[in-house]
Amino acid sequence: MIDFGKIKKEHGGMICRACLNNEYGLNLTPKDCDYYDGRRKCASCRYAKHVVKGLKLTGKMKTLFK
Repeated sequence: MIDFGKIKKEHGGMICRACLNNEYGLNLTPKDCDYYDGRRKCASCRYAKHVVKGLKLTGKMKTLFK
């Protein structure tokens, strides 16, 4: 399962869904994620995007063996 504490430590902050999918080989959809309000700077790609603050149950199920 993806550890958001580890992501914050590795990247210096939280990252967007696209970066999560690319970095960890996931297939998360917008429905799988909880986002911070508004756009924030992604710590990985440095663009202003909707940054993931957590995963919903469906998202957690997709990351069980990652």
